[in-house]
Amino acid sequence: MHPVTTRKPRSLMQSLDMRSSSNLGQLKNWFANVDWLLCSNRAADNTQNRAGRLLEAAPKQVHKRHLACTSIEALTFSWSDGTSSAATTLPWNLVSRALIDEIEKIEFKDKTKDTIKEKIKILVDMTDADWEFGFFVLPALYAHPLLEIQCAFTSPLVYPQASDKNAHQPIDTHGIRQPPGLIRQLCDEPTNGKHVFFLGFDHDRAQKFINNYNWADSDCVAVIGDPPYIPDGDRISREANPLLLHRLKMNGDIRSVAAADPYVTFELLQNLHRDYQTLDIILQGTSPMTLGAIWFYLHLPVEDRGEIRFLHDFPVRMPGRAEGIGQTYIFDCPAARPFK
Repeated sequence: MHPVTTRKPRSLMQSLDMRSSSNLGQLKNWFANVDWLLCSNRAADNTQNRAGRLLEAAPKQVHKRHLACTSIEALTFSWSDGTSSAATTLPWNLVSRALIDEIEKIEFKDKTKDTIKEKIKILVDMTDADWEFGFFVLPALYAHPLLEIQCAFTSPLVYPQASDKNAHQPIDTHGIRQPPGLIRQLCDEPTNGKHVFFLGFDHDRAQKFINNYNWADSDCVAVIGDPPYIPDGDRISREANPLLLHRLKMNGDIRSVAAADPYVTFELLQNLHRDYQTLDIILQGTSPMTLGAIWFYLHLPVEDRGEIRFLHDFPVRMPGRAEGIGQTYIFDCPAARPFK
C-alpha cells in the first residue's frame, strides 16, 4: 500500500497545493506534463538514491539539467544535461540568467517546433540542493511570467544521523555570510528585530551564529521542525541543539512547525514580520523549510525586502547521512511570484 496525500489550499496563499506519494506510478502521472527537470548533480550518479527519484518519475522527453556547486568559497556553479561530460561553470550571479536563456531559446525561439506553449512547466527538485536552488535559482524562475514552477523534495526512509550523532562525521560548513544577491544593507543594528533559527539535526550548528554575533537570547527565535518521515523528529532536533535551546528556555522564543510543509514556515515568518521591524533568517532545517522562507521573501514588496537578512554557512552534504527513498512532496504555489 503506497500512501498518497493531498491538502487543500489555505487562507493567505490560496493557490498553494501540496501533495505527496511514494508510489512511482502516481509520481509519473503527476509529472507527465513537465517540460524541464532541474535537480542536484547527485541525481546523475545513481537513480536508486532519493536524489534520483524524480529522474525516474519525469517523462523521458523532459529537458534535464543538473546543478552542482563547484566552489562554496567563490559560489560558482555548473550546469550539465547529465548525459555528457560537458558542463557550463558560472558565478552565482549568472547561473539563473544562463538557465533562463537556455529555456527561452529551446521553448520560445526554436522555429522548428510545431507549437509554442504559452507556459513552460519547470520542476525543481530541491533534494540535496535546497540552498543552491533557493538562493540562486528560484527567485529568477518565479519572476519569469512564462514559467510555471513546481518544487519537489524526496524524503529519506532512514536518517542515521538523527538517531545517533556519532554515526557520521559532523556536517562540514563554511563561514557565515549573506547569500550574494539577497544582501541587506543596514548601517545600524535594528532595535526591533528577531533572529530566527530553523533548526535541524546537526549538533549545535546554530551555536556558532550566536557566538559570531553575540545576540541577546530575548531577540532569538528557535523553530524546531518535526519531519513526518523521521519518528520523534521534534525530540531529536531538540537534543541536537542543547546549547541554544538551554539559553532560550528562560528568555527566548521556542516554536515547533511541520517540517515538510513550506506553508507553515511562510506563515510563521509573515506573522513575525508583522510584529518586528527586521528578521534574520538562519536555515538549518529541511528543504521545505527553505522553500517556505524563499516564498516569504519573494512575497514581500521590493521596498520591504531590505528588512530581511538571510545568514548561511553553506554546508557540504556528506554521503550516508540519509538512506532509502521515502515520500516525494510536491509544492505548487503561483502566489510565490515576486511582488514588484
